[in-house]
Amino acid sequence: MGIDKDISKDAQESCSKQSVHLVKGDLEKNGILETGITFDCAYSNCCLCHLDDEECIDVFIDLYNSLKADSNFVFLVPSIEWARAMYSDIEYVSSGISAIPRYGDRQYFRTPAWYISSLERAGFKEVHFEQILIPENERLEHRYQEKLGSPLFSAFFAVRGELVDNSKMIQRAFEIAHDNRKLEIQLFWQRSLFFWGFVAAALIGYIGALKENSHLKIVFALFGLVCSIVWSGGNRGSKYWQEYWEKKVNFYQHYVTGNLFYDRKPTTPRFWDVYEGRRISVSKLTMALSDYTVFLWFLLCLGTLLNPVMLKALQGKITTIIIVSTLFYCWFFLSKSKSED
Repeated sequence: MGIDKDISKDAQESCSKQSVHLVKGDLEKNGILETGITFDCAYSNCCLCHLDDEECIDVFIDLYNSLKADSNFVFLVPSIEWARAMYSDIEYVSSGISAIPRYGDRQYFRTPAWYISSLERAGFKEVHFEQILIPENERLEHRYQEKLGSPLFSAFFAVRGELVDNSKMIQRAFEIAHDNRKLEIQLFWQRSLFFWGFVAAALIGYIGALKENSHLKIVFALFGLVCSIVWSGGNRGSKYWQEYWEKKVNFYQHYVTGNLFYDRKPTTPRFWDVYEGRRISVSKLTMALSDYTVFLWFLLCLGTLLNPVMLKALQGKITTIIIVSTLFYCWFFLSKSKSED
């Protein structure tokens, strides 16, 4: 059986000739466990380098729960030594390095020690590692011919160990992560109401000073701008910690609830079904609103500081800019506000 996110017709035909059954699914979202099959062995050919560290660990845990006791797991990944010599534009990450090959998206090239440690943490034992060197072969590309004898792939062999009974500790960790996630969601809205109160107070003060033609209107405008900037930054801080605890919940759910927090078949309403539910993040909409208030307060500060004669001359252009930028921003944040699994 093979599992892949995208399955082409050519791949299906090729696998059918070899008696291989292809299943469409995301490895990083319990795609293995969702098959409901307990496997005798598992093999992966360079697919793990396309996943980030957390997704890779999730796959190891998912695979551990889908294998029989003492089953073998073998996988190949590109060697980190090869990647260092091959790519000039690399980024250093905690597990090794990452780079963007000429034929695809970003890949992660990790140290053998990271793979061994992650496999053992997931419950595998007897983890072995070997380097696969570039052989002498006339059919190889010139870039390979230049590096004959150099490491090309890293091969790992692991055996599924027995399940350690630490269910109480995992259950407790899951509950803590879930409670903190709920707390961060509550604090997100409480902080938004808190800052919105200051923004509303600044707006009332600005309108009052504007009616009285008082010089304090610039003070209220600047106060509103600062409050909006702090509100926008606070929203992002709250969102960070919410997502932090969500990742913890997703990690421990494998042991406690199973695949409960992943939505593989979200609703896809048609464009004209305006009253159907859609995958839009309410917290991202709130962040978009706070950013827009920053923009409005900036315009109010600018309008307060400009000379009245100049402001009147630019009124038409400023109005056009506000309308066009508002429409563009509405389209932008709606397209970027989709919720994730």
